[in-house]
Amino acid sequence: MLITDGGSGQTVEDVLRALGAALDERHATGVALIEVPEGLMVRARVTPAPGDPADGPRVSMERAFGHKEFLEQRMAALQLRGSTHRAGPVERALRVMGRYIDAHDLQQVTLMEHDARQGWMLWHRSRTAARHLLVTFDHAEIERAAAVAQQSREGMPVAAEA
Repeated sequence: MLITDGGSGQTVEDVLRALGAALDERHATGVALIEVPEGLMVRARVTPAPGDPADGPRVSMERAFGHKEFLEQRMAALQLRGSTHRAGPVERALRVMGRYIDAHDLQQVTLMEHDARQGWMLWHRSRTAARHLLVTFDHAEIERAAAVAQQSREGMPVAAEA
């Protein structure tokens, strides 16, 4: 596996964050990512071109991402650092799930966005449990985890959950 075996030298969080930024640029919805031996197969409904209006027409996109494409997306994401760029909804969600994948050492990952941005489903194989499991993240959980991560990066105190 390309993204969860550590072979790329990047964290899954980094890979998914960069990919999420590219998908946000095309106002992606209905996103599905399937880990395949060559990398990731990405399916989504997107605007025809980057920067097109969000309320414009949509087209189906299906694209394979391998080492070369991950590197291109990562370089584009690095250029945004220190700019006024603010992460969009797909970038935030994929970053949170990438962090979860890294922290729990998951493999054979499939991610699917629930209808109308209500949340995400993460189907994976656990290295420790040696079986497939399904984890769900609702929109509020993703936004909370993204806010906590942002606060910790900025050196701000993180409020404890009640």
